[in-house]
Amino acid sequence: MFKNGVECISKVLVAQDVVQLPEHQSAKSFNGETSSLPDKSDITAHTAEVLQLVERAQVPKGGWVGGESWFGSVATEFYKHFEVHSSWVIKQNQSWFPKKALLKVLKA
Repeated sequence: MFKNGVECISKVLVAQDVVQLPEHQSAKSFNGETSSLPDKSDITAHTAEVLQLVERAQVPKGGWVGGESWFGSVATEFYKHFEVHSSWVIKQNQSWFPKKALLKVLKA
């Protein structure tokens, strides 16, 4: 499987990574580092894959990246590692998502 990074306006492929066996993926950069999440859990393979794509794409400081919810856990890591902003579509994941607080705001 390939993970791709595409610049949306020009539709130019800016980075690509071949997803390998788990033991090979775990040897790549960022995997297993301490995350920025409140529980300080380790950065997992899927988060590391996206960080590697942003690194390879050479997104400039202050730049922006976006994606779908499978990669939503990387949002805090982009700024920590690259000073890059991000937005993510969240579908079903409720970990660290302030659903109760947002519902109260909506009801107010």
